[in-house]
Amino acid sequence: MTLYELSIEYARSADLLWGRISALEREKREEPDEGRRNLLEGRIRPLRAMYRETRAVARHLERYYVKFTPRRDRAPVPGIRSLYPMDHRRRK
Repeated sequence: MTLYELSIEYARSADLLWGRISALEREKREEPDEGRRNLLEGRIRPLRAMYRETRAVARHLERYYVKFTPRRDRAPVPGIRSLYPMDHRRRK
């Protein structure tokens, strides 16, 4: 399994969490009892945190290799021989 495929799995998990959050929020809006609404909010709060973290991991994994690909859209700066960072081991 590649990191990109793993990011897809995380995105699916985030979608499931979002669906559950939406269902609980809908139930909370329709609930007449204040105590029950507070209990529902207590169930929603950790799910929101899980959703944010899951989406963040999915985005990080999806874009993991982007930072290692060279950027060809930039024009080289005069005096610099390469678009890549200079290797600290290389002597000129």
